[in-house]
Amino acid sequence: EQLIAAWKLLVPIQLVTILCPASLMLLAQSSNPDLTWDKMAFVIKRLLQENLLPSLALEDGCLQLLRQEWPEKLLKRIGRCLEEIKKDGDWDGALDWVIFFSNSDPDMDDFDLDI
Repeated sequence: EQLIAAWKLLVPIQLVTILCPASLMLLAQSSNPDLTWDKMAFVIKRLLQENLLPSLALEDGCLQLLRQEWPEKLLKRIGRCLEEIKKDGDWDGALDWVIFFSNSDPDMDDFDLDI
């Protein structure tokens, strides 16, 4: 919440590249990936709710990521993060394509997603 409050102090306030190759590389280095990705989903959700991150900018950043090669485990983590965000809002339909990041495989929880 303090991070969100700090961003609100900046003018103009819009983040457009929260999910980008650099942030993914940092997230991939986490010693606790589950907690890290949960926190990332929370931050992105709050940024969207506060209109600090336009939903179309998030969509564009994610679609840019899909054009690159990423390990399957990382794509699944991104997919779960986006699914968590999507279930809490419509976001102007900007996250309707989230299925491209993750499989709808019900057995997916059996996989070890540590990266």
